[in-house]
Amino acid sequence: MIIPEEVLNQYNKVRHKTDTSVVCHAPFVSMNFEQNGNVRACCYNTQHILGKWPEQTIREIWESKDAETLRKYISKNDLGGGCSMCAHALMAKNFAGSRAIFYDAQVAGKIPSSISFIKHKLGLKHRYPKVMEFEISNQCNLECVMCNGHFSSSIRKNREKLPPLHSPYNDKFVEELEEFLPHLTDAKFLGGEPFMIDIYYKIWDRIKAVNPKMKVHITTNGTMLNQRIKDLVESFRTIIIISLDSLNKETYERIRVRSNFDNVMANIDYYHEYSLKSKNIFSIAVCPMIYNWKELPELQKFCIEKNATMHFNTVEYPKHLSLRILPPEELENIIQYLGKSSLEELPGGENDIRNTSVRTYNNFIHLLKDWKNQAGKGY
Repeated sequence: MIIPEEVLNQYNKVRHKTDTSVVCHAPFVSMNFEQNGNVRACCYNTQHILGKWPEQTIREIWESKDAETLRKYISKNDLGGGCSMCAHALMAKNFAGSRAIFYDAQVAGKIPSSISFIKHKLGLKHRYPKVMEFEISNQCNLECVMCNGHFSSSIRKNREKLPPLHSPYNDKFVEELEEFLPHLTDAKFLGGEPFMIDIYYKIWDRIKAVNPKMKVHITTNGTMLNQRIKDLVESFRTIIIISLDSLNKETYERIRVRSNFDNVMANIDYYHEYSLKSKNIFSIAVCPMIYNWKELPELQKFCIEKNATMHFNTVEYPKHLSLRILPPEELENIIQYLGKSSLEELPGGENDIRNTSVRTYNNFIHLLKDWKNQAGKGY
């Protein structure tokens, strides 16, 4: 699916000081490691696999024919290579909801990704990824209603009654990372719950040894905080992303099953203070759904007060919790309700934190409008 020029032009206007010759830089700068060993360009592209560890080394995967195929797609601004989620977000003008925009920072002020790879193929330079995303374990202490056993060991055990998933990752994987870590600008750790995953601590130790100045992004449910975690967080340029779906204790604990709202809010205070002192970005990730959509204006205000960027995860499954299943008239009511709290971006500062949160909120309203227009067409 080639993105129309009109949509690309609108999208490029919100991209911050980056190479806009391609719609997405992920295939040129990023590797995403899945639990089963599959490697993708990013977590949104579930269809195009670049390779599989340990059947191939990290270097072999990065230079594979499958990786080159995806780069050729993206070089033509064609999202038909498994990038349908971003294609839908862009077409709905939900630009903040597109994963593609997250990879712009790695090429800001640099030569275009596609040209850089041509130089690499000609032997003029050795190319390395700038970002690695780790989703290599489902170890988790919560049983969130919108989640499943693939992402939560607790759900897999207690709700699905299935045996634990096998992970192929081991010390050899950590050793292979040694070649790549010095070249990374960002390493992103997801789960499961990252602070429960043993191999992440081994990778963090390697990062401390070879590239402690890189940005370490950790997406956590916020339930865990002890001295070991504080020492770890404070030893990096750590960007904390807290999953928070409600500021109401009853609603929060209904969604985040087995959590304790009061403990999480106390932990958020620590992460907020850490981010202020260290001048690192602090972010709140929200899963809008049937249970909590009325609370989105309050969450937007909370993010602005905490100087936190706001991010929305799109909830499409399970269907009974997704806003997408609602009939057009109900979606219109939600659009009108959320629109009353829609804020305008402030002049000056294209990428300031308040404006980022406002843009995210307003882009979500665009997504709801797109769902309303698609209602009854087969979802």
